[in-house]
Amino acid sequence: SEILPTNEPSALPSLSPTLVVSQVPSAAHSSVPTALPSNAPVFAPSAIPSLVTSIAPSATASVPPTLLPTETVTSDTALVSCASVQCTASPSVEEVPKTSLYGARCCSSTPIPDFIHSTVGVCDVYVYGLDLNGNCMKQVTYKYALDACEGLGARLCTVTENADNCTKPARCGLNKVQVWSGFESLEPSAVPSIEPSAEPSSEPSAF
Repeated sequence: SEILPTNEPSALPSLSPTLVVSQVPSAAHSSVPTALPSNAPVFAPSAIPSLVTSIAPSATASVPPTLLPTETVTSDTALVSCASVQCTASPSVEEVPKTSLYGARCCSSTPIPDFIHSTVGVCDVYVYGLDLNGNCMKQVTYKYALDACEGLGARLCTVTENADNCTKPARCGLNKVQVWSGFESLEPSAVPSIEPSAEPSSEPSAF
């Protein structure tokens, strides 16, 4: 005889699942959750984010932050110092805007044509006070002075060279005023140099 479905659910579960899914889903969810998880996860994300953090990390890494800052800080100041002991400016060494106007002198540890060899006191340097056009550098910017000295194959004279009167032979009437000066370290470096010096030291090392 034909078996017809009943209006009430069976008291006991069937021995085998139905082979065909029902056309209409049940109106109410079951009161007891399934013992085993579903075979496949949900493919679509939920419309509302979860309120608790996930147990496992995400499959892909987040975009890493940039390693370098977005802005580069550049200095807009440079040193000026008294050109000789005849200068009475106080302080004798200052840090001023690079756009200021000061005198300048060029120095070189090796001979350069037209440079004057200064051997005053402890000095042993070649000095020069003119720019690439042969004019005294009395009122120039830092960039102008730096470009002029580098164009001559030299550098700006340092604070120590000026203080030791080494640059006096360069003249141009700058001995009593401050001039642009090259940077120099007043303390020995904490890390030894990688390359050997070109000449041996005059005294033996302590070790």
